[in-house]
Amino acid sequence: SSAEEAEGSEAEPAEEGEPAAEGGLITTSKTYDLPLFPDDPDWTFSMWVSFSDNASNYMPNQYADNKAFVKACEMTGVNVDLLCVSTSSNSEQFQLRVASNDLPDVITNVAQLWTGSYDSAIEDDVFIDLTELVENYMPAYKECYDQLPESVKLDLHTDEGRFPKLISINNYPSGATEGMFVRTDYLEKVGLDVPKTYDQLDEVLYAFQSELGLSESLMAVAGLVHTSNALVSGLGVWGGFSTFPFNSDPYYCVDGEVKYGIIEPGYKEYMEMFHKWYADGIISPDFISKNQNPMDFAGTIGSGNTGVFFGETNMVPSYYAVGQSNDPDFEIAPVAPITKTEGEATHFGTSKSPISGRLAGISVAANDIDLEKLGTYLDFFFTEEGALLSAMGVEETADQEGSYIWDENGELAYSDTWNNSELNEMEKPTFWIYSCVPMLCPKTPTTYSYDVQYTCADVWDENADDSWKLPDVSLNADEQYECDAIYADIRTLVEENLTKFAVGDRDMAEWDDFIDQLYELGIEDCIALYQNAVDRYYAR
Repeated sequence: SSAEEAEGSEAEPAEEGEPAAEGGLITTSKTYDLPLFPDDPDWTFSMWVSFSDNASNYMPNQYADNKAFVKACEMTGVNVDLLCVSTSSNSEQFQLRVASNDLPDVITNVAQLWTGSYDSAIEDDVFIDLTELVENYMPAYKECYDQLPESVKLDLHTDEGRFPKLISINNYPSGATEGMFVRTDYLEKVGLDVPKTYDQLDEVLYAFQSELGLSESLMAVAGLVHTSNALVSGLGVWGGFSTFPFNSDPYYCVDGEVKYGIIEPGYKEYMEMFHKWYADGIISPDFISKNQNPMDFAGTIGSGNTGVFFGETNMVPSYYAVGQSNDPDFEIAPVAPITKTEGEATHFGTSKSPISGRLAGISVAANDIDLEKLGTYLDFFFTEEGALLSAMGVEETADQEGSYIWDENGELAYSDTWNNSELNEMEKPTFWIYSCVPMLCPKTPTTYSYDVQYTCADVWDENADDSWKLPDVSLNADEQYECDAIYADIRTLVEENLTKFAVGDRDMAEWDDFIDQLYELGIEDCIALYQNAVDRYYAR
């Protein structure tokens, strides 16, 4: 069976070189003879790969144990020289490598490592402009790129028109993968429905506390605002401030105007609400120390002490495993972003762009590398054969274990080896799928362990668009220098004071004074610098 058969008649492919119509498939007819370089079988390149410390338990040789990576080496004849770096030291090690001019040839997950201007990175010979690579040596990628809407192409280029990184192209953008949940068995006990508004949520939390005796009705995260922004979106602000594991700052954009969430009235509303819940015992006094790592949330979620919490779709089996071991009646449901009035729209949802989401992005270091061979290798993963390997892993046959099969209807399905694996839903892709290289993503099957997982994306997206998210902008070198100089003290002030306000170590009556301090330190200047970047973005 072929991938074309698997797609059936869902959508018509775009004509070659023409943008895909809405709902149309981005396709390529390119194929490669394998191995790629029979006349030069020893050619290789080096590649930076982030590797989770947790994965070492089942992948002792790190990414060299990834089944699709091993298969890719076998099929292409290219034995990639891996530099596996722990996610806990990823950013630090990257900066050291940049400073010593010692980067490997290809950097994966580059968006989390390089936070400055890509134009500056190219001008300073950290990365190269990939225009030549794409135009001359990546026909499959170029064919896919030409079918993208012009608005999407803005995100693939710099202000100066350079091509700094390759990103996967996804014909089937997924919905939200994280958000808020509620214990529905607890709702039944207190006679309430899934909350949709702040007033309804307040009623649920206090009922869980007073009627069920929960010590942590709401599982707050250590960073105060969960990465889904689920409790803040309804107040009209983006609240994502973080300094670990990487810096995240609450800039967003409304009708072309850049804003900074913490200084907006909606964020003050959130902090007043959060502090009240903390003072009333709705939030655990230990939330900062025990709710830091999402991989460890299952213990709190399944303890029986929590009724509303934040989590991820793929982690639901872990929540049930722990939850039902303590209470056989444990049941949960996703909760849409909370708003002031029922059905009100929010604007910080998951982007449905074909280059959105947690998709692989790579840059190429300014090293002495054979661009033709590198382009050919990377281009292979935008063909049908390479994309299947990246997205689905290894095909299971009578002679080999694998992660997928073609079923009797000619559609992709996960194999018995995948389904019966002892690995959990987060670990299987790490072990089986070569997802760190960009690809033309096929439609992959969805196989969840629990029915509730199938409902999560629809619920979290039902009243959420992405129209206020900051576009993929970058400051130029001078702007970055100026912003860093100003924002260092602002970030320190925010980091030191948000938690104090949340737990009552600083009175909310002093919030306006805190905001005045941010203005005095120059937050308006930082906003203006990002405004310049946004204006350039829309002029690309």
